[in-house]
Amino acid sequence: MLAGYGIDARAAAITLITDAFVVRGTIQTRHRRITDMLNSAEHEFLVLTDATFVEFGSAGQAIQADFAQVNLGAVLFGVADEPVDATPE
Repeated sequence: MLAGYGIDARAAAITLITDAFVVRGTIQTRHRRITDMLNSAEHEFLVLTDATFVEFGSAGQAIQADFAQVNLGAVLFGVADEPVDATPE
């Protein structure tokens, strides 16, 4: 998606906590930090692949989707599912 612009994109596994769901998935990004992904988004939503939704307080089964759009206005916080190496200075 970003390759056509001369930007090296990488897949990042993330977990987003929204006002109603815990959403896990993978995002294509040029950023290293989750903070930059959330604050520097070009749109009002993030597109995740291989998404899994779990509703808060629900004992039901998780919902899975190949793609999902998550509204940034509903995101309370996000965390990386993999460790992020420090940038050498």
